[in-house]
Amino acid sequence: TLGRLSPRYRTVAQFSELYHQTLAARDLSPKTMANHAAALRHINSAIGNDIINRVRPQAIANATRTLHLRHPHAAQRVLAEARAMFAEAVALGWADQNPAAEVRMPVARIQRQRITLEQWQAIAAHAAANLPPWVHRMMVLGLVTGQRRGDLVKMQFEDVRDGFLHVSQQKTGVLLRIPTKLRLDVVDISVGEAVEMCRDYSRGSVFL
Repeated sequence: TLGRLSPRYRTVAQFSELYHQTLAARDLSPKTMANHAAALRHINSAIGNDIINRVRPQAIANATRTLHLRHPHAAQRVLAEARAMFAEAVALGWADQNPAAEVRMPVARIQRQRITLEQWQAIAAHAAANLPPWVHRMMVLGLVTGQRRGDLVKMQFEDVRDGFLHVSQQKTGVLLRIPTKLRLDVVDISVGEAVEMCRDYSRGSVFL
């Protein structure tokens, strides 16, 4: 009954539905939306039935601490999502304060390591000898442009114009103009040459 009078007496789960609609309106990529949805599911599982204006930092900390023991990086994403969601709740009048803002971000050890040039060359040589031809070409294109996998698979030949490879980054939305004459000396290949390697294999496809 109180929830009908004021959104401050509604639940976290009820606000998460509104917050999800706000995210959907931002035209985010499917993968990004899936990440948001996964974090929201964990938040709702932990505190979804709580009155949103009564949630305290302890509840957020307990939820992230439990997850941190099993999945440290996921715990970081959940806390970041909780901070953003409660900030939106404060802005829309559902809550008076952001309880997630006071919770310390959990530490997650970085597991990813950079490979050396020699390791990359060994992988590329194996790909050229044993895998479909496009694999080696994409490895070269990725190396000389420095772009993510999601950006590589979207590249088209029409993106190369006026001496530049035009890239709209999927994750950041940043627009890049990479000179086709840009050369990576350690492998002695330019961006333009990497594109032509793809054109030689494309067989009329619009995609690199």
